Amino acid sequence: MEELRVWCRARVFSSDGSVLVQRVLRGRHAPDLQAVDELAQLALLAHRSRGQLVVDQLASELSELLHLAGLTVEMEREPEARE
Repeated sequence: MEELRVWCRARVFSSDGSVLVQRVLRGRHAPDLQAVDELAQLALLAHRSRGQLVVDQLASELSELLHLAGLTVEMEREPEARE
């Protein structure tokens, strides 16, 4: 049995900064349009609540699908390492 791969972690924040929803999207194979649809629904929830959708650990395959679908997501950035 194949292990589940994490495609991304998504959080919807309300306008006051509290977390409304957290999701980990994962699957056995490459992400599909169902994953894109779920992120689109989370983006809509963020928009309606005047909040923000933040995604991290975004798999390159899902990133490509989001780009093809015309969806953009804000990525959480890792703190930069100091030299």
